[in-house]
Parts: sequence; structure tokens; C-alpha cells
Amino acid sequence: MNTGKLGTLSTICALNFSPAPFSTTSSPSRIAIINVFEWRNSDIVLILFPIVAYEFLTSMIVGLTPISPFGVVGTLMAIIMHPEPLWKPAKPKRFAWGIGLVLSCLCFIWVSIQPQLGAAYLPLVRTTVLLCNIATWFEAANGFCFGCFIYNTVLVPMYKLEECSECKL
Repeated sequence: MNTGKLGTLSTICALNFSPAPFSTTSSPSRIAIINVFEWRNSDIVLILFPIVAYEFLTSMIVGLTPISPFGVVGTLMAIIMHPEPLWKPAKPKRFAWGIGLVLSCLCFIWVSIQPQLGAAYLPLVRTTVLLCNIATWFEAANGFCFGCFIYNTVLVPMYKLEECSECKL
């Protein structure tokens, strides 16, 4: 393991850019961020990608339950820990999950074509993983969803969709 500045950076990112303690995605997020900055093992991406992509895809298509594994765990945790659900509109959330799917696919593509990317490989992967983790952290810690924000400010005016009052700043 690298013990220089890069090792310290991975520890800081794993602590500060991870979602809230009860988030169902905190473990994959921490593994991804530590892998990008310290371990640099592309096999971890090959293991995490199908899990994360399946989660985003199923959440985007059918919602959090019944076939989205993290969604089921999150729903059970919400029932156990907080009996009053905080419902959010589905369309903006599904758009946000689509953005997550695109970012996870990009990360997988960067890892798959690593030899062709050369020196651009690490900056591309790091940027993609940081974007995912920062967006996850903002949602978990602050309740601010970048996907919902983009949905309301870009897609609603562009395609004359119904505005989501929950997602409005």
C-alpha cells in the first residue's frame, strides 16, 4: 500500500465523501474510492460494477422495491428505524438513478480500455468515482440530489414536464 500523500488522500476521501452511516451504498462507495486512490485493482471494478449497475437499472425501471437489492434493504431499514416514510417523487429520482447508471458504466468502460487510455486513465477514473461519491454524499448528508436538481432546472423547461415541487430549491 502507498503510504505517501496518496495514502492519506484515500483515507480522507473514504471518511469525508462516504454517504451517511445508514446509507445502503456506503460500503460499495468506500471500496470504490479507496480502490481508485490506493489499491488500483481493476478486478474490484469488475466485481462492483454488475452489482451497482443492476441496482441503478432496477431502481430506475421499477423503483426501489421489490427487485432492487439495496432498495429492499433500504426499505426494511426505513421501516425499522423511522416508521413515517418521507416520500419523494419518482420521476426525478429515476432520472438521478439513470445518471448514476451512466457514471458507473463510464467507470467500467475506463477500466476496460485502460491500456488505450494511457496517462488519461487515472484522472478519468478518479473524476468519475469522485463525482459518484460527492453526489451520494450530498444526497445522504444534505438531502440535496443533483439528479433531481438537473431534472427540475433542465428537463422540465426543455420538455415541458411537470415540475417537482419537492426538488425545487
